[in-house]
Amino acid sequence: MNILIKNIPEEGIKADALVLPLFENNSIDIYSDIDSITGGFIRRVINSKEFTGKQNQTALLHVRNINSDRILLIGLGKQSDITTDRIRQAGGKAFSFLRDIGVKDIAVSSGIFDYLPKSFKASQRPVFYFMEGGLLSLYKFENTKNQKTARR
Repeated sequence: MNILIKNIPEEGIKADALVLPLFENNSIDIYSDIDSITGGFIRRVINSKEFTGKQNQTALLHVRNINSDRILLIGLGKQSDITTDRIRQAGGKAFSFLRDIGVKDIAVSSGIFDYLPKSFKASQRPVFYFMEGGLLSLYKFENTKNQKTARR
């Protein structure tokens, strides 16, 4: 899996999947540009209540008109309840979901983190916790002793 950190508008990102974190029952105005370009899929899924933004909820959209074939919506839960651990959990859920369906290149939109409540305090930028959770979810321990070595 490739991870790049760049400041690029969502519609200009070239990746297998673009991750858009969203708060629960919140407006998608932050993503209105990409929603318009992709034909209103994001708003349609949210208006249908198939995706509400609950913590770790996902919705995978297959889209056109942008450089990413898919958009993954990931729920951050209620804006007032956000913590660094909740951000990590959402990152972990998003990355492991995409890994499990074979996605190799992932881009994450970090704009939503500009809308955190003033009460949110952290030592790092919020996107750091999202990426940390994502990377931790991809870790696999594969080095175990075989039975012959263990008996010695």
